Amino acid sequence: MSARARLTSMGAEGSLTAAELRSLGDAYYNAGRYEEAAEQYRALARAAGLDAQARNGFAVAEAACDLKLKRLTTAQAEALANTQDENGARRLYLLAELARNRSDMDEQQRIVAEMEASFPRSPWLAEALFSGGNMYMLKRDYPHAVNDYSYLATHFPENTNAAAAHWRAGWLSYRQRQYEDASRLFDEQIRLYPSAKETVSALYWRGRLYELQDHKPANAAANYRTLIRAYQRFFYAQLARQRLAALGDAPPVAQPQLDRFQAVPVPVLAESFPTDSPHLAKARLLANAGLNEYIAQEIAADPDSSSWSALAEAQIYASYGENFRAMRALKKALPYAATSSIKSIPLVYWRILFPEAWWETITAESAKNNLDPFLVASLIRQESEFNPSAISKANAYGLMQLLPSVGKAMAREEGMKHFETFQLLDPATNIRLGTRYLRQTMDKFGGVPEYALAAYNAGDERVTDWQAAGPYQGIDEFVESIPFTETREYVEAIRRNEETYKVIDAFAGSHGKAGAVAQR
Repeated sequence: MSARARLTSMGAEGSLTAAELRSLGDAYYNAGRYEEAAEQYRALARAAGLDAQARNGFAVAEAACDLKLKRLTTAQAEALANTQDENGARRLYLLAELARNRSDMDEQQRIVAEMEASFPRSPWLAEALFSGGNMYMLKRDYPHAVNDYSYLATHFPENTNAAAAHWRAGWLSYRQRQYEDASRLFDEQIRLYPSAKETVSALYWRGRLYELQDHKPANAAANYRTLIRAYQRFFYAQLARQRLAALGDAPPVAQPQLDRFQAVPVPVLAESFPTDSPHLAKARLLANAGLNEYIAQEIAADPDSSSWSALAEAQIYASYGENFRAMRALKKALPYAATSSIKSIPLVYWRILFPEAWWETITAESAKNNLDPFLVASLIRQESEFNPSAISKANAYGLMQLLPSVGKAMAREEGMKHFETFQLLDPATNIRLGTRYLRQTMDKFGGVPEYALAAYNAGDERVTDWQAAGPYQGIDEFVESIPFTETREYVEAIRRNEETYKVIDAFAGSHGKAGAVAQR
């Protein structure tokens, strides 16, 4: 509430418009600070001189906070003013969400139909459609999900969820084996949303349909080559390489619509930096003082630093053993790394982006548990970014993000006496127990990494349920069908990371292992 307190102390709160006042609450809401946002809306609604529409807007916004905090009742939402403006549209959206939360699909559908009739252009209708599509998808009512997603994409093409909704309509058509509809929707996705992240998936699955249904291997190969050219370090490029190998020497075919997909150009990146830069010296002093937020701007103050500033910042963190800070610095500075070839970026950058810290422990414990050490390193990178002190909101600890209950069980099996949760923050202990747990999870799912990784993230029962939702014609279909975005992207990222680690190591081998991190 500091923003409102400062405005009040300055005597400025009373001079702001209703829209300006509302932006204060919206800032809290958008930051996920719903309790503070609700308090802000309540206070703003009490302000003198507000018209009925503004006051009602604050009431509806407060109710939206209560929905997020799981304390809004249907009676409270129904009691909100039933107006014919955006406040009324949002009121109906809240009622639709409450119906979804209690699994009342008929009521949710009725409310959305009312919104379509009364508020056909409201962004709250788009929100309700996307939420409804997600609800039906999770319940495996794919026809209704496709209807909601398709309506959103057709009537709200500029909405932030339009590309995702369009893709999901295509994918769920594929899951229903409605391949003609799926092909059409994938082609539309590629044409209409070339920059959307979901379009990468569409390129791959349109290629699969060229193979499976159209029997046009040359067209399939064109899609796969596009993925490899434009998204080299993506999970789908990894799959594309496998499909190209299976196709053999498929002749190339011209597909002009695919020419727009190109890798982001890589700027000049220096492999070293001047040690006598006064700005770099100041940056190290800032690091010594723990003033990390000023390091990047101090380095950037050097007029010649454009080609080496990110590397210098990352290596300052690495010199303190803070691999996670070094990695984050380069992730931010090199967002194009995921579309780049290994050769286009100096090895020293890759070694920071894909650390091999505690490598002797990783390889030893991986061997003991019959695991690929690159898989373990990839999991650590995804779970904690190699931060041994990481503790998640779910109370998972350390490099491999183990729950205390899991750590205790694994420690007992390892014969570790007097185990305490804090020991999970020790890298060697965490890797020892984490690799044992990963091995057991792999064994539960027949040694299939994708199943095991999904279970590691979302739990065994969910994966068993998702398996039962098949049949799947390949593990790629299973991964794409994981309904939780976080889990699906988690599995894809680890499998992608694993391959990237191996390519980096092969590249390093051809360069005499130059650039290896000190902790390895």
